[in-house]
Amino acid sequence: MKRPLQQILRSAAPVILLIGIAALCYMSLAHLFGYYNDDWYLIYSGTSQGVKKFHDIFAIDRPFRGYFVGWIFNLFGVNPWLYSVGAFIMRCISALGFLWVLRMVWPREKRATFVAALLFVVYPGFLDQPNAIDYQSHQWSFALAILSIGCTLQMARSQKYWAKLLWMILSVATQIIYLALMEYYIGLEGLRLLLLAFLYIKQNPAEPKKWVSKTILGLLPNILVLVGFMYWRTQIFQAERLDINSMFSNVEESPVLRLAWMAVYMLKDMLNAIIYSWTEPVYHYAFAMRLKLFLLAFGFALVAGCLAWFALSFYKNDTSNLDHNTDDKKTSREMIIIGLLTVLIALVPIHLGNRQIIFDSYSRFSLPASGGGVLVLVGTWLTLGKTRITKWIIVILVSLATLSHIGNALSYAENWKIVRDFWWQVSWRVPQLKEGTVLMADYAGRGIPEDYGVWGPANLIYYPKLDPNASTDLKLTAATLNIPDVDAAISQAIRMTDRRSIYSESNFNNLLVLSMPSESSCVHVLDGENLELSDSSRSEIIAVAPHSKINQIGLTGEGITPPTSIFGDEPAPGWCYYYQKADLARQRGDWQEVVRLGNLVMENDLRPYDVIEWMPFIEGFAYAMQEAQVHHLSTIIRDNLFYRYQACKLVETDSRQMEEQFPEGHHLLFQELCQP
Repeated sequence: MKRPLQQILRSAAPVILLIGIAALCYMSLAHLFGYYNDDWYLIYSGTSQGVKKFHDIFAIDRPFRGYFVGWIFNLFGVNPWLYSVGAFIMRCISALGFLWVLRMVWPREKRATFVAALLFVVYPGFLDQPNAIDYQSHQWSFALAILSIGCTLQMARSQKYWAKLLWMILSVATQIIYLALMEYYIGLEGLRLLLLAFLYIKQNPAEPKKWVSKTILGLLPNILVLVGFMYWRTQIFQAERLDINSMFSNVEESPVLRLAWMAVYMLKDMLNAIIYSWTEPVYHYAFAMRLKLFLLAFGFALVAGCLAWFALSFYKNDTSNLDHNTDDKKTSREMIIIGLLTVLIALVPIHLGNRQIIFDSYSRFSLPASGGGVLVLVGTWLTLGKTRITKWIIVILVSLATLSHIGNALSYAENWKIVRDFWWQVSWRVPQLKEGTVLMADYAGRGIPEDYGVWGPANLIYYPKLDPNASTDLKLTAATLNIPDVDAAISQAIRMTDRRSIYSESNFNNLLVLSMPSESSCVHVLDGENLELSDSSRSEIIAVAPHSKINQIGLTGEGITPPTSIFGDEPAPGWCYYYQKADLARQRGDWQEVVRLGNLVMENDLRPYDVIEWMPFIEGFAYAMQEAQVHHLSTIIRDNLFYRYQACKLVETDSRQMEEQFPEGHHLLFQELCQP
């Protein structure tokens, strides 16, 4: 009884360690993740109008995904950690499914197939794992694709008719779902074809007609699904974001040149999927961190490497191959050939859609090719034999992958902290935003690729509910800092947008600019008539700042609190809290409140990183004739020529007509800020 139990534990231990390594990579920092990119319009749609809105959102390209996102939203709500758990579970299922698939094809290669599954689960080319809400569909689709392939192989291995029928049904069902969720994963059908054909070749090596006919017959249900799916996709369903004919139009116009460039890009992406995915992300994310964070990531990588070493030690006495040198070479060739073909076929739909693998923005396109890339690596690794150095190679690869994932996770966590702090500060500064306001923002130079990265959180705070039975007309709209949007802001254009059934009318006469120039700065709500720009401001912010209308802020009421279920608990009051409240009091003309807050700041010895943030307090102290404070703070401003120029211009212009109310205070400001 003890021996079978020991065997079970020995077999299960590497799998448990594999899951543990995956948990280190993907769950160690998951509690620090929040919302990113497309998450914002999904979360706003789900919370403001209910899950039925998802059907409208995805009707233009992936209608089934609307039902899936609605189901997952009902399950997880607005808790980003739960989405990370869901993504982690699906990542593990795909890895265990990959192990299952490989062991059906190479049943005697326990060590090699485990190594492949281990590298597969930590594959560092896919860097969107922390973006778990939007990429939940990708994770589920990928896992179901792997399981579908496994069901096909299990059907081929089964002897009983009822078992074959059951596995065929499961294979077809999972295939339909994964294609409905993510159509460009169709390239994974190449892996199904290659592995099934190889399985039959091993059974009938001298009878090509037999294995060819068996392969075709075994794939027939899946072929029928593919034909039906492609017919529906190209002939029945009218996708607004996909034009099948356009995929081939460029080839028809200039076939030789286009095909030559496609070959070049294909070679580049094959190298990305197989080799550079293990080097570029770790260089970009891990070695760009501060030393303290790098040491943290290195610690995780060290632990993962130790776990990988321990897991591989369970296979050190593997003697299942009598002539392992010969078999390893044979298996190596098989894995490399199948892996290369898998990568090639998986990338074809992506390239037809005019997409490529770019790790810092389009890393998701590496996921379908990851299995093939891992097979190429493991096949190459097998040629080295079973020596101590081979174990070290796997340990190093696992450690590098962990370093990449932790570095990437820290970057995601830092981005979320900036965005969360940004909107808490906006809520302190802005009691209400008028309907029709157009927002342009800068998240400490982190980049905002789409406008919903701004209007999503803004509407969640200020206009959280819409009529679920009406069309989605945004109360607040936004624009990015790209050139067309900057041009629209400067020219005061009016623009209508319909994105995934979410409608917006952006009148740039109602522009309000929110700038966080750096991670250490506060949010600056810019007044186009009284500019106080940081010397760290982006050039785009400087260009649009004169058109910012501070009267888009509603000053009545007690203010609004962001939903803590989304933005977390309110940060403890610090410099930025008092700065925002003082700037709000200045806009209201409540100079007594400005002085009160200024005295609190002085008593608590709070200081800004960006000294332009002293301006509300300098004005308040001047109008209260606290000359010593004004002189002290003005000296700080005068040390920066850009700030001195802006401060003096504010005094000279006097757009708020403060000289009439506080002539002595205004004269004091002129003396301190304008005179040499």
